[in-house]
Amino acid sequence: MDFSWLYKGRSIENSSVWYVGGLVIYENGSSDRYKSEECYITDFTGIQHQVDPYFIYKSTGLFNANGELIWEGDHLHIDYLDFSPEDGDFVVTWDQNGAKFIASNEIQLINFDRVFAEHSMVISAAEDYV
Repeated sequence: MDFSWLYKGRSIENSSVWYVGGLVIYENGSSDRYKSEECYITDFTGIQHQVDPYFIYKSTGLFNANGELIWEGDHLHIDYLDFSPEDGDFVVTWDQNGAKFIASNEIQLINFDRVFAEHSMVISAAEDYV
């Protein structure tokens, strides 16, 4: 099953509530990625929930070593190749220009793909930082 179309967003009404589903954006002319006037997550029951446009994360569609879905903004440890323990911590972000997910840290930037995902562990989720 393809999970790359999923988004999660923080409720506009209750900052401790997060919704997962499809993203609907009602544009106000902003050129920023999600910084529109109104954003909604349509959950799996078909109900739309208004979410804060500054706290929306896209699913990578990839799963880590524990079978957990990895999201944009997640902090990961990747145990692969010659990463030393301190070099293997990355943050997953969306590269708009390259239309792909990347993982980066202070030392390097990598294209984030299935191979790296399968050798990763989520250290903390994006929403843990907001």
